[in-house]
Amino acid sequence: MKALLRSAGRAVTTLRQTIVHTLAAYTPLRAAEDAVLLLIALQLTILGANWINGSNPILGLRLEGQLIGQLPGPDFRKQANAISYSYENNPFTLKAAEETDILTLRQFGVNVNESQLHSKLLSVGRTGNIITKLADQDGAPFGGRNILFESPGFNTTVAQQYIDALNQKIDIPPANAYFALENQQAVVRQDKPGRAINAEAAIVALQTANPGNPKPLELPTKQVSALVTAPVLNRILPEVQAIIQKPLTIAAGDSRTNLSPEQLLSLIVPKVTADPADPARAIAHITFDESRLNTIIDEVVTRAVVAPKPTIMSGTRLVQQGQNGVGTEDSHSLARVLTALVQRQTGISAPDEARIPLVAISPPVVQQSVNTPRTKTGSGLIRLTFDDGPGGYTEQVLDILGRYNVHATFYVIGRNVERYPGTMRRIKNEGHIIGNHSFSHADLTRLSHAGVVQELSSTQAAVRAACGVTPTAFRPPYGAHNQTVRGVAASLGMSVDMWSIDANDWAKPGSSVITRRVLQNTHSGAVVLLHTLNQQTVNALPSIIEGIRTQGFRLE
Repeated sequence: MKALLRSAGRAVTTLRQTIVHTLAAYTPLRAAEDAVLLLIALQLTILGANWINGSNPILGLRLEGQLIGQLPGPDFRKQANAISYSYENNPFTLKAAEETDILTLRQFGVNVNESQLHSKLLSVGRTGNIITKLADQDGAPFGGRNILFESPGFNTTVAQQYIDALNQKIDIPPANAYFALENQQAVVRQDKPGRAINAEAAIVALQTANPGNPKPLELPTKQVSALVTAPVLNRILPEVQAIIQKPLTIAAGDSRTNLSPEQLLSLIVPKVTADPADPARAIAHITFDESRLNTIIDEVVTRAVVAPKPTIMSGTRLVQQGQNGVGTEDSHSLARVLTALVQRQTGISAPDEARIPLVAISPPVVQQSVNTPRTKTGSGLIRLTFDDGPGGYTEQVLDILGRYNVHATFYVIGRNVERYPGTMRRIKNEGHIIGNHSFSHADLTRLSHAGVVQELSSTQAAVRAACGVTPTAFRPPYGAHNQTVRGVAASLGMSVDMWSIDANDWAKPGSSVITRRVLQNTHSGAVVLLHTLNQQTVNALPSIIEGIRTQGFRLE
């Protein structure tokens, strides 16, 4: 090494003499000569030091801002390992809006490979071409070479999950603009922007987090615009005002209901889309809440409609004299009401009434099968049960049960209960048992525990709201049940009820077939499964009741 330095010294002397002879006539350049010589000496010193210290990082190299290239110095591997451990495991404070949390980068999968880190530290200034090597070695002593970890192993999926969970705490959903009634005039209420974490920027912030920084890492948030804004709604405000300018009557026969301006306004649902001519511009269209409107129409029609009572014959014997009924002329009741609303909106006219036409329905003639087995003798109780109501045929079933003084169990569907609260009250008032048949007639074995709870508890609530009864009996749709379904039913205080005679009346095989299937399978304690789905079941019911009694069995 001494020999190398002596050689370097001789080289510097020779270079100095050459420069002196060359620039002797240029006195102003002597200061520049000294500067050049100084730089050359410094360069040789750095090169010599890094050559001697070849098993350590180059002089002045830093790792995450901490000096690690020293001469002489501690074992750089231990230093590097300590810095990487601190980088992975030191807690830092994260802040997002009003929420704070204490985290480590290790939670997001950051894990420094120490062997690779050591190799990288030793390679700086010693790989690449001569210019790269000199630039690294010259820059390091002046703080110009700093190695960053760059979050090795950072798991963006874990980070996204964390941000999503945090977002639920600080998220403020935007509030859409909406129509309101003020002094009998439609007005637009202003929309309000919301707030959420800017997920992409937040992930970058976590990736570049410095655990050594005492200041909290603030995750950026962004403003979330409302889908429906006030300027968009203001463009259709005149049309809305035209729709609600006066009440609208929905009539069917003598049954009618008046929709006030406030009720009409609640039925309006603005739909916002992009303008085909200018995709950056939003436009609004007026649509209507057809589900709510259908409920209103059903209530009007239900009061007006009278189901025909069939004429029932047994051979030449008249069992029941039929009566005419009243029904809607067609299935376009909703369309008629929507037409009246659109006429108001477009200014074609401003009708005061949307009328649903009614027509008379002649009673069907039902011939009971004379081959229905009635000679069987037995004793004991048989129960009639009806699934899937309440609905359009439930009232006729109730009429027949009342005429024969028979009580049954009605396993009702929650969504139908909400549509026919009057029928539910009649079922209760006439002494029938009400059971739970789920809210939407779903196969409950395919649902999660929470899904089963939702189906059954929603139906319990609907029945209580309609008629004040809390069912204690439950029949699973399709008869499908498992441990989860049975457990949820038990937790709600309900038994799980099945059947022993299935007429398969839902398939509409014919009234005489339905009757025969029941009467050929009667036995003491039998539970008969029927549905309130079609007229065939209604037509078969009198002969079923009479046949069961003729065989010697009792009905509730």
